[in-house]
Amino acid sequence: MGHFLTQDPSQLLLHVDGGGGTGKSYLINLLSAHLQSATAGRGTPVWRAAPTGVAGNQISGTTLHSLLHLPINKDFKPLSPVDKTQLQKKLKNIKYLIIDEKSMLGLRQLSWIDDRLREAFPNRNEEFFGGLNILLVGDFFQLPSVLQKPLYYDKEVQGVEIKGRNAYRRFDKSVFLKVVQRQRGDDQEAFRTALGKLRLLQLSMESWKLLSTRVQAKLDDREVARFSSALRVYATKDRVNEYNHYHLDRLGRPVVQVKAKNVGPGAAAAPDDKAGNLAKQIPICIGARLMLTSNLWQPVGLCNGARGTVYDIGWAPGADPIQDPPCVIMMEFDKYNGPVFLTTPDGKKIVPILPVERDFLIGATLCARTQFPLIVCYAITVHKSQSITEDMIVTDLSCRDFQTGLSYVAVSRVKTLEGLMLDAPFDRNHLVYGSPPDGMKMKMRDQELRKRQVLTRSPYMIYNTKNGHGTGSVRR
Repeated sequence: MGHFLTQDPSQLLLHVDGGGGTGKSYLINLLSAHLQSATAGRGTPVWRAAPTGVAGNQISGTTLHSLLHLPINKDFKPLSPVDKTQLQKKLKNIKYLIIDEKSMLGLRQLSWIDDRLREAFPNRNEEFFGGLNILLVGDFFQLPSVLQKPLYYDKEVQGVEIKGRNAYRRFDKSVFLKVVQRQRGDDQEAFRTALGKLRLLQLSMESWKLLSTRVQAKLDDREVARFSSALRVYATKDRVNEYNHYHLDRLGRPVVQVKAKNVGPGAAAAPDDKAGNLAKQIPICIGARLMLTSNLWQPVGLCNGARGTVYDIGWAPGADPIQDPPCVIMMEFDKYNGPVFLTTPDGKKIVPILPVERDFLIGATLCARTQFPLIVCYAITVHKSQSITEDMIVTDLSCRDFQTGLSYVAVSRVKTLEGLMLDAPFDRNHLVYGSPPDGMKMKMRDQELRKRQVLTRSPYMIYNTKNGHGTGSVRR
C-alpha cells in the first residue's frame, strides 16, 4: 500500500511466500480491496491472475493465459494489432499484477509474461515486465510446474529459459507468511506442526504417530462412514481411475462411454494431456460427479477444475443413444454463479456442457480431438487438488513421493485432522530424507537467498496529511 500511496516510481517486484493455509488468498483479496478503495472510484489498479482456472477463481481473478494470451503447447508469438490494443485497454489503469500459485509457473512462462508485458507497455519496453509492479504469491514447497523448469531452478538452462531466469532474479524483496490460518485453533496445533514437518520432508516421530491415528483401519465404522462421499486425492492417474471406476459402478446406473472423435494419424492414441486436456473416453451417467478440464467461462465458475453433478444426458433428435454420442451433458456445478439456463423445481441451476474441439501436434502433423471437457472426479490427482480446500479428504501416504511435495499438498488440502482419512498405514521413512532430493535443495537455496531480502517494515514513507509526519520509513 505504501508503494501505491506514495506514488513511488520505482518498480516493485515482490515475493509473498507462505505454506498451505497461511492466508495467501485472503491477503490477495484484502490488498486488492484496499488498493481499489484508495483510487476513490477511479477504477482498480490491480489485476489478479494465476496459472489455472481454479486458482484464479480463488482470488476472483483470471488465468494468466487468458489475460496475456499466452500459448498452450505452442510457440510464443507477438499479438495481432487488434489483440494488442485490447490488452492495452485492459491494462490501462493497472499498476500491480498479482500472480498466485507461483510454484506452478515455469521459467519459460515467466519469460512469456515478461515479453507480453513489454509488448503491452511499449514506452517502458526496456524494463522487465514493461515496468509493471508484480507480486509473486505462493509456496515453492508445493508442486512445481508441469513440463517446465520451476522458477527456483538453479542449474544450467538454455534459450528462452535464460530470459525467464533473468526476469525471476529481478524480484528483490520477499515477505514470508508464517501463521497457519486454515488449520486454526489450539486443538489443531499438533496437526499444523505435522504439516510443517511434512512440507520440509522431515516428518518427526510424534507427527507420524499423529497422522497414523487417521489410518482407516484404526477408525471405527461410524467414523469411516463419514468419509463415504469425501473427495479422494491420489498421486497417480492409475489410482484415480481405479477409484473412479469403483465409485461409478457403485451408483448402479447405466453408464454411457463417450468416445472422442479424433482426426489425424495417431490422434486416437494421444493421451489427454497431449490432446488439449480432452479424454479419449469418458464414462458418464446421471448422478455422476464430473470435473471440467477446460476454462469455458471462468468469471462465472466454469473453469478447469470446477466440479459438479450430472443432471441429464441429451442426444440430438433422431440420434440412436446406443450408437451415437450424446450432444450435451446437463450439469449442476458446485460453484456456478452465472446466468440461469435451466432451473429445476427444487432450485438447482443446470448448465449445458457441449463438446469442444482442440487442435494439437503429433510431431509436425496437425491433429484434432472433439470431446466433452469433462472427467470423472470422485478421485482426483494431487496436481488437480492444488488451490482447493476441503472439509474432508481421503488420501494415501503409503508410497514414497515420486515428486517432492505430493504428500504435503494432499494432506494440507483439509482444514482439520479430523477431516483426514488415510487409506493405509504408511512408513515414516517415506517422508523423511537423510539427504534432500535435488529439487528440495534448489527450493531451500532459493529460500535462503530470499531470506536476505525480507521486508520487515514498509520501505515507503507515507505522510500523515494532518501533521506532515511520516508513518513509515525504514528500508529492509
